[in-house]
Amino acid sequence: MSGLRATEQAVFHFPQGLPGFEDLSRFLLCEREGLEPLTLLIALDVADVALPLLRSAEFLSDYSPPIPSSDLEALEVRSVEELELFVVVTFDGGGDNVAVNLMAPICVNLTRRLGRQVVLPDGTYPLHYPLVGSLPKTK
Repeated sequence: MSGLRATEQAVFHFPQGLPGFEDLSRFLLCEREGLEPLTLLIALDVADVALPLLRSAEFLSDYSPPIPSSDLEALEVRSVEELELFVVVTFDGGGDNVAVNLMAPICVNLTRRLGRQVVLPDGTYPLHYPLVGSLPKTK
């Protein structure tokens, strides 16, 4: 994994894992040269599991998901303002269409190094929110 920038402080514990990866609890948050502005969430307990993320505050100024108090408590915070929120990025059509999952933000307590993916009720935010669509092909 050359080109990765991470420190021991970037290792986060996800006690419940992630949907579809419930048995994985240790993840590394890191940036990779050439992939900016993406942040990678890489599983440490198994090879080949990594999710591309974006910091929601950098791209979605009006994104303010209602994080339930039970999730805030599990993340050892009192309010969502104490968390770093990420959204999972999806690429369709060979990378021409970029979307983010607003229905299930990845919430991270940077101080305690705890993480959790919170699945919001249907209709709160879309599962597939186009961020970029139909980019022109470059030669």
